[in-house]
Amino acid sequence: MTASRKTNLFNSPSGKPKVVNAPLILFEPEANFTISAKVTGKLKAVYDVAALVVYQDDETWAKFCYENSVNLMPTIVSVVTRTFSDDCNSMPTGDYAYMAIVKRGSEYSFFYSPDNKNWSMVRNFNLNTTGKIKVGFAVHGSRGNGFTGDFSEIKYLPRALDDMRTLSEE
Repeated sequence: MTASRKTNLFNSPSGKPKVVNAPLILFEPEANFTISAKVTGKLKAVYDVAALVVYQDDETWAKFCYENSVNLMPTIVSVVTRTFSDDCNSMPTGDYAYMAIVKRGSEYSFFYSPDNKNWSMVRNFNLNTTGKIKVGFAVHGSRGNGFTGDFSEIKYLPRALDDMRTLSEE
């Protein structure tokens, strides 16, 4: 997926105008699901992002990002938006990241793996949506000349985990 320059998916906690013009590829999932992918891209500018996304509307969504941090390092970042976005940088990563979103009811978990075998939970949260959600992929290049993110090894299961804090390959 490719995003042009000055694209983003972020509702600033400061109250600045939200920017929700990032390209999205979304589909309507089952009520409970697990989606994972290998995520990469040539990160150049600050806030170049390739992300897995849960999206209800411009005010209610979450993204799990492979992001070029402000330190110009590939970083795992999660953002949950309930009117305003929070933004949590988690850990540095390498040239790619295996990432997963799991949903059961209104509970979500984000998982990261460097090798598609050993998974760590990055975030567990509740996103109480009022309507149907969509899930999928987003890219943005808010500071540079655009960005292309690559998503491969995509897996979708129409079910959640028994334990929302542990992801293991079956």
